[in-house]
Order: sequence, then structure tokens, then C-alpha cells
Amino acid sequence: MQHLAALTGTWVFAVLVVMLLMQPPSTVQAENASNAPSTEVAAPDADKPRWPMMDNAHDHISRRLLSSAEWFDAFFDDERYETEVNESRMRLSFESSAINGEGVNFDARTHLKIVLPELEERLSFEISGDTSPGIPSDRLSDGNLKKTDEDEEGGGFTAGFRYLLTTTDRLNIHLKSGARIRSFEPMVYIGPRYRQTFDYRPWALRFTQRVRWYSDEGWESISRLDLEREFFKDYFFRTSSEVKWYEMENGLFYDLAFSFSRAIDRRTAIELQWINQFRTRPHEHLSTTIVQLRYRRIIWRDWLSFEVAPQIAYPRERDYNFTPGILFKAHIVFGFYPKTGYY
Repeated sequence: MQHLAALTGTWVFAVLVVMLLMQPPSTVQAENASNAPSTEVAAPDADKPRWPMMDNAHDHISRRLLSSAEWFDAFFDDERYETEVNESRMRLSFESSAINGEGVNFDARTHLKIVLPELEERLSFEISGDTSPGIPSDRLSDGNLKKTDEDEEGGGFTAGFRYLLTTTDRLNIHLKSGARIRSFEPMVYIGPRYRQTFDYRPWALRFTQRVRWYSDEGWESISRLDLEREFFKDYFFRTSSEVKWYEMENGLFYDLAFSFSRAIDRRTAIELQWINQFRTRPHEHLSTTIVQLRYRRIIWRDWLSFEVAPQIAYPRERDYNFTPGILFKAHIVFGFYPKTGYY
């Protein structure tokens, strides 16, 4: 009954927010439609017969899908974008979060990436710092509202080099190696990351695999499968499944998440997320289910943004009881930053 009550409350909240999201798009979006960034899409094979109208329609849909995914990921500082953007930049993040019964938490983070031009911009040097003393998960949880980048391992100081093996709209492979100091204990790590996108118009399938070895914790593997598509230009849907394995942990950790995003105008977007986290040990169980509404707006300048994200969670350690929370976040970007031109 507790599972049923949790899921019922989650769906009621989700339906109300979706009704808000499905309002007709504003005229501002139409005025900015011409600002679409160009996205390279491979041409049909030369040895195959050409059908100009069909090929053009296919290319147009592919460009729209890829550019909309990139626009939303860049706007919300998603790991999918942050990890692959090959530009020199520095990002400062300031966060304040509150969860029912756990008080208020504050955190500051920084991430610096310097792309070295000597090796055809394939090598970059990266530094990350986080004031959080713990190891936040790379998804939201009831005990920690923070959503970190893939390489910000949580707490302490991290520095390393990333070598880009290949990068296109549909394929990205890189190798990263570095060192981390947490609680005055140093360690080193190394491992590759592979991402490939497949076009099944109007859907796109994105597979990501990261394998990494740490000198203090051994091997880890994170596999993710995203299925995504654009709706009516202004809306974007994605469902994600992720499986994590850690050498030092028993069992598997896996997530099933759904997100629905809408661009309100060229400087504002909202995203509704429903995240379910599972674990296989000591037995198969649902760790928590979360519904979160993210509202982000670029203020004053393109390099400054503010986000507020209320959420409700039903964590297992609280017997799946209703647990509200809220996150406030500010971002400042130096160097390269995505323009606010509507995709």
C-alpha cells in the first residue's frame, strides 16, 4: 500500500505539471526560430539511389532532433553536454538545498576546462573542486538534491587530462586520466567513455558507456540508454535507463527516469523529471522515487543563470513517506558558453 500511495501521489503531481507544460507556446519562440544552430548530419551513401525529397526530409528531422537535444542539455548543464563540449570554459555553481527534516545545505563548485590547441584541440586539461564533504550520486536523491557532472566525483579536488579520440554528432569517444584528493587522501583514475547516437526518426537512441579504474576503489562501470524525441519544436521528451556497477559494492544500482522539457522562450525553460532508483542488494528493491520540476532562466547576461527546483520524494528509508524538498542554484560561466538563441 505504501508503494501504491507513493506512486499515486507522484502521478497526481506529474499530471498537474504536464497540464502546465502543455500550454500553447508563446509567440516569442516563433520569432527566434531562425536562430537554429547548424548541426552536421552525414549525407546518404553515394552508392545508394537518391530520393531528394525523402533525403531532405530525413536530414531536416535529424538536424531538428539533434539540435533540440543539444539545446536542452546545454541549457540545463546536463552531463551529456558538459562532458562532450570541446571548448575552454570555467563554470562556477552555487547551490542551496533543503529537504524536509534535514535542514538547509550550501555548496559551491567549480569546473575549469582548457582545450590545448597544440594537438588539434584533442587534449584538454580539467580541474574540478567541490565543497561537499560527501560523494553525491550523479542523480538526484532524497538525501541530496545535487546533480553533479560526470567527472565531479564529489568532495575535494580533481585534476586530469581528457584526450578526444573521435567526435561527431553521432559518435564521441574519449579517454580521461587524472588524480583526486579528498580528505587529504590522494588517488588516481583512468578510463574511457563511449557515446553513440542512432537515428530512428522521429526518435533518437543514445548509448553511453563509461568504464573507469580508481586506485582506491577499483573498477566501476556506468551504462546508460536514452530514448528521446522532439514534439512540436517546443517540447522534448527523454526516457533513460542506467545501470551502475562498482567493484567495492555488492549488487547493481540502476535507474529508470523520464523527463519532459519545454522551452518557454529564448531565455527560459522548464523540465519535469520522474526518477526511480533501484538496487539489487540485499534484495531487489526500489530505493526512492522522485518527481522534480526544474525552472531555469538566464538573467541579465547569457553567462549567468538561476534555477529553482521543487521536488517530492518517497525514499525507502522513510518508509516511502512523502518528503518534499527544494533546490536553488546559480551558475556563472566564463569563456565559451552556449548562446540563448532559441534552437
